Amino acid sequence: MVETDARKYRAFISYSHADTSWAKWLHRRLEGFRIDKDLQGRETPTGCIPQSLRPIFRDRDDFTAGHTLTDQTLAALDASHALIVICSPAAAKSRYVTEEIRLFKSRHPDRPVIPLIVDGKPGDADLECFPPSLRFKLDADGGISDEPLEVLAADAREEGDGKNLAVAKVVAGLLAVSSDEVFRRASANVAARAEFATASPGPLPRLFSSAAFSAGRLSKASKG
Repeated sequence: MVETDARKYRAFISYSHADTSWAKWLHRRLEGFRIDKDLQGRETPTGCIPQSLRPIFRDRDDFTAGHTLTDQTLAALDASHALIVICSPAAAKSRYVTEEIRLFKSRHPDRPVIPLIVDGKPGDADLECFPPSLRFKLDADGGISDEPLEVLAADAREEGDGKNLAVAKVVAGLLAVSSDEVFRRASANVAARAEFATASPGPLPRLFSSAAFSAGRLSKASKG
């Protein structure tokens, strides 16, 4: 286990290159997410709730010249409060995603790993969406064992949680609060903004017409 005080990222998003569009979408939603003032400063198992979720690590944009991908990935993992995994059949087959999960779990077993399903079916031989290091426990040496884990994941697909509730579940995991609390607060804020917009003249409605959990940005380097 690696100890570090330099946790500058609220989360590191691990994903396959094939899921870049989903990663960008999630990054936008998380970095633009508004945390209610009455939640800010609350102490939770993951620490003090911040004013925002920024920054979320984007390795495709955040890497700089002169360093290897491996060194920078490791540094970013160590500097992240949590790991979010975009889960899909492509991610399940990606050695990069598998290794990022393995490294994060072995180096920081006390930090949360938050899966988000965007495609595939857990447990299906052809459509498995969970990478091996997510599905199985690590052994004493940090390798992937054959002991299965129960994985609880948010599902961004319409047949699952849908995008808004899935984002609420991810945010809840980052803040260590209930997803219901996050979802209800966000929905109430959107309703209040919509009501204000309806009563406001001129161009103001444009400013308040966005749906729940809107805004933000995301990206990543070449992956499997």
